[in-house]
Amino acid sequence: MLPCLMAVITFVLILAARISYLKKREAEDKRAFWEREREADKAPTRDITDLPYINIPIDKFPLDKAENEEELSAVKKIRELTGNGILNLSDYTNTDLKLMYGPKNLDRLKACDENFLTMEKNLLTLSDARIAAGDFKNALIYLEFLSACRSDLSSVYIDSGTCLRELRMPGKIRILMEYVPSLHLTLESKVLKSLEADLVAIGEENIVVSDQSGSEIHR
Repeated sequence: MLPCLMAVITFVLILAARISYLKKREAEDKRAFWEREREADKAPTRDITDLPYINIPIDKFPLDKAENEEELSAVKKIRELTGNGILNLSDYTNTDLKLMYGPKNLDRLKACDENFLTMEKNLLTLSDARIAAGDFKNALIYLEFLSACRSDLSSVYIDSGTCLRELRMPGKIRILMEYVPSLHLTLESKVLKSLEADLVAIGEENIVVSDQSGSEIHR
């Protein structure tokens, strides 16, 4: 009985110490957050005129291929975004933005980020429709633009691989596989495996994949 009792007491003590540590860590994190937030609220207003705003290349998109109501609605929304401020700010929190550009610019920057999300959603709608129609060449135009804008949606890169596979462009698949790790996607491993499968499907099995640690995996 005594060894069992000692084991229980030891476990309880360890658990109590762990809970105490986590509570202390949580309190420290909260203090750090609010201190950073106070600092952000006092940050000076900076000029945002020359930020890397995204221009939608309307003339280069195959918008005339839209066939149904959903596609036509997406085309309308894309046209409405033309000329508006569009920024991909997915890597930044509101606190980050206030620290960088001042709290007075926050609403404008959030609107630009919302425009990016709207653009991203509707271009994916158009690319999905082209893929469903077997029009991989035109689907790829939308997807490559989103890739160049550093979209963090895994479907952009998985769908790109599908198009490149169907168009038999293994060189571009390899380039995409080298590019994906720089995006730090949540589903990076899934994307790379999908792209690898696309290469295998067109007889390009001998490849080198970089995992999330940067190490090379030879296949």
